[in-house]
Amino acid sequence: LSQKPDLTDYCRNSLIHYLETGADSGFDPHRYFSSAYYRERYEAENPDGTNVLVYFLREGGHKGHHPSPRFDTSYYLEVNPDIAKAGVIPLVHYLEFGFLERRFPTDQYSYWLELQRSKEPSENEYKLFIEQLRYRPRFSVIVPVFNTDAVALRAMLDSVLDQVYPDWELCLANDGSTEIQVRTILDEYQLQDSRIRVLHRVQTGHISAASNSALSLATGDFVALLDHDDLLDRFALLENARLINEKPKAEIIYSDEDKINQRGLCYEPFMKPDWSPELLLLQMYTGHLSVYKKELIDKVGGFREGYEGSQDYDLMLRASEVTQEIHHIAKVLYHWRTIEGSTAADPSAKEYAYIAGQKALQDAVDRRGLRGQASRIPKAHGMYSVSYQVLKDGSEKNKIVSPSGTYDLSFSEYPLQSVSVVVPCLESPVQPKRLVDVLLLFLPYLKVSDVELVLVIGGNKPFDLSKTREKLTSRLLNVRHFIKPEDAVKLFETKAKVVQPQQELRIAGLINIGVSSSKGEFVCLLDDSTSEIKHRVYGRDGNWLGQMLAYAGDQKIGAVGGLIVDRERSVVISAGRAVSGDGTVADLHQGERIESAGYFARLLGSSNCTALRLGSLVTKRTVFDEVGGLDEKIPDDLVDLDYGLRLRANGYRSVVLSQYHFSQNELSISEKLGSANSRSSRSERQRFFQKWGSQIPAQDPFYSPNLRFVGNCARYQLDVELPKETLASS
Repeated sequence: LSQKPDLTDYCRNSLIHYLETGADSGFDPHRYFSSAYYRERYEAENPDGTNVLVYFLREGGHKGHHPSPRFDTSYYLEVNPDIAKAGVIPLVHYLEFGFLERRFPTDQYSYWLELQRSKEPSENEYKLFIEQLRYRPRFSVIVPVFNTDAVALRAMLDSVLDQVYPDWELCLANDGSTEIQVRTILDEYQLQDSRIRVLHRVQTGHISAASNSALSLATGDFVALLDHDDLLDRFALLENARLINEKPKAEIIYSDEDKINQRGLCYEPFMKPDWSPELLLLQMYTGHLSVYKKELIDKVGGFREGYEGSQDYDLMLRASEVTQEIHHIAKVLYHWRTIEGSTAADPSAKEYAYIAGQKALQDAVDRRGLRGQASRIPKAHGMYSVSYQVLKDGSEKNKIVSPSGTYDLSFSEYPLQSVSVVVPCLESPVQPKRLVDVLLLFLPYLKVSDVELVLVIGGNKPFDLSKTREKLTSRLLNVRHFIKPEDAVKLFETKAKVVQPQQELRIAGLINIGVSSSKGEFVCLLDDSTSEIKHRVYGRDGNWLGQMLAYAGDQKIGAVGGLIVDRERSVVISAGRAVSGDGTVADLHQGERIESAGYFARLLGSSNCTALRLGSLVTKRTVFDEVGGLDEKIPDDLVDLDYGLRLRANGYRSVVLSQYHFSQNELSISEKLGSANSRSSRSERQRFFQKWGSQIPAQDPFYSPNLRFVGNCARYQLDVELPKETLASS
């Protein structure tokens, strides 16, 4: 109907219209199915003129037909061998599940790679660059080897030999391989180049012991970790040398990566953020290629046995505790091989690795003095999160046992701390209903002595408290609740504070007055349209407030927020705020379905961001006062970003716990923030960017420069457009 709006009244059932006449009239039933394209391409296979969509679903889809230039069936099957084995129609799978799993309908990445390779320096250019380096670090590339396929092993070795940067040594430990070709190939390459050093272990000790054996051969300044069947980009070591010259204090360096299949097709790039301590608690995101200063690896004791499969995660957790000189290269420098039985091809293939990861995370919690318990996140292999087990009333434990596969961290037996929940309420016809929704949401917490609710009422009309009291009583009489209406009203009158400023104020002013009127050690800012708060897996039992308070209690964390979702459309409003030097301000994951795990599981747990929306934000009162509260001169839609930037300038991190969903009304939020396109707003925005100037980096540190913004949305889309003729000519 969007293709021909005048059919709306005529056509009550758009599918019937399409089946009867629409397909022949050039209509498309979906953006991924083109009637004209399919008819032209496969007309010979459908001589009886069956409706093109019907034919595709009955036969063509199972034959591997392309439904449109927007969906490449051959590519989808190649990079998703599990779909090929299942025997389902690729397009049907993508529309039902694949898009939520962030599988790709077309091969945009190969085109993006071509563009990047066209920018590579010539041989003369990179040789001159190397000659002019002030410092030429020597890299020890360490590789534990065990029964590696001969073709993959040679490819790995050749990828090191192909490095344009010459100052390296390759340290290989053959972990007692029983396949004779392994020793033969390693000895052959050792004779070929004096920079290659091989140690043949007599007994198989598994990957940690073998990695330490390879490490014992290392004499370089920095150590690069490479798996025995993976590949380095030929500029990998040069890019690391470049960064070390730019950041002489660097001790840990990681870069972006992709996967490569047996045919040599690169796909599924992982464009990573800059250093994100909380994301490391969700998953081993730094992964490949990781480069460590040799002194640092020696200091932390190398690889620990007993953590096989997650020995690199354990190393990163330990190393990141003793240095802050951690840097990211936003370039794909590593190709992770996908073969049968590998975690790259099948995350469930090595269950022992995730058990080891849980153990490594638990050790990190214990070392850091956190009273917590690591566990697994259901149905998300290799993912980690941090949640706190809080005593809601001093006695009740809220422990959750998770299935195997991924990780969660619960912090033990913290009493619920002193907190003031500040809710700014602008004048509107639905204000009484919203206030009642908020009150019902917080009734369980108001029973705790150290929790108060501060309602800051905006507008010129006097606030009638009795209306809210009446609506609260009426709602409680009509729904089953743990508390009697009269007790709820008593709680409201004793634990909820109503503040109505004399002058008319914007959002920042209302919040500042609310905070100044509060008495809590922590402040929780909440949008008044919030109707529900729940954990994405455990529902309302997730104890969101206690978890956020536990995070916010960290002396290096300035603000903690949840995932703000639109309750009407079931999509993400914000998973944190991003800003770039060109003035783009965007919300992470905006528009994504709430069922999605997000970009490489970012919506499953903790990560860092530049700023958090004020509709879901917990901060220490001392921190709020330290940075001067909210700046009331900043336009409403930038107040949250300004607060986040000031936190960062004072050495604090902002953390989003995306497992906690805050259901709010997007339209209501937009109305509060006002129009950012008005003349006064444009001038205010200009002053904002002048205020921060060079302190705003060219690219947001938590959103890769290889990904693009779409308007005010940061949807983790590759910064490339696939030419329309690519599929048609394939």
